[in-house]
Amino acid sequence: MKEVKNKNKELTFSNQRIGLLSRALFFLFTVLFLGIYNADELQFMAENSYLIFNEQAVDSILNQTAGVLILLGKFLNQSCYIPMLGASLIALGLIAIQYLTEKLFEANGYKMLITYLVPSMLLIYFTSAGYALYTRLDCDFACVALLGSLFTLGLFGLYRLFANTCWASIILQISVLLSIPFFGIYAILFFAIVIVDSLVKKSPRWSYHLVVLVVALILLLFLGRYLYAEKYLITLLSPSPFDLFTQLRSLLYTTWILIVLMPVLFFYLGKKSGKNIFALRDVVIYSIL
Repeated sequence: MKEVKNKNKELTFSNQRIGLLSRALFFLFTVLFLGIYNADELQFMAENSYLIFNEQAVDSILNQTAGVLILLGKFLNQSCYIPMLGASLIALGLIAIQYLTEKLFEANGYKMLITYLVPSMLLIYFTSAGYALYTRLDCDFACVALLGSLFTLGLFGLYRLFANTCWASIILQISVLLSIPFFGIYAILFFAIVIVDSLVKKSPRWSYHLVVLVVALILLLFLGRYLYAEKYLITLLSPSPFDLFTQLRSLLYTTWILIVLMPVLFFYLGKKSGKNIFALRDVVIYSIL
């Protein structure tokens, strides 16, 4: 019995060490990649964020779907005037997303590599604006996507804490429902990932969660028509990039799908393999990737 406990402790300690090493490598790579090799792009993004600190300007930002998230994205974007500072904050945000994914889905061993899918997609997203970046269009979308993904996974983690408490779960979901005008599509992604998680766990509550999602989509319809005077699709997908950023939209939608399907992905990997610890080979492969 003691031998089993000692072995489990060794596995846990090894996973923790590899987790810290992988996060340190990812942080270093992101800071160098964005702060040095893409410094000019970060500066263009900051210059095109158009954040003016007066009441009228702030009201105009907030008076749209996901206005709070867009405003927060603009604040984060301002740090990109100093590329190394912006790159460091972005790297911390990406690591926070990876860490949440790892803890939420108990991604031990080689499955830890999968937790870097969403951060890697977002990192690519930051550097894929291309020629459209130089047309002086508003470029807050990348910072907004990072904060929105963090918001979705953070809410899902909070939901997991209260999932077995009926009233707490209901109160949380009603709160998220009311937050749709402030966080847009990322509040919808929360309901979607909760449904997928319920289906994977064969929970009878999935039908209830589906009803809440439908209510959320109807709420967005009324918001777009009567509050924001926008087309429904624009309201539903807000905040997403401007029309010229076609490549970015496909990257962003792929990231959203990855976030929603995380419960399925880790459930499938958990059934297929019992491997619980990294090998040196895995570290080398990760470093190369």
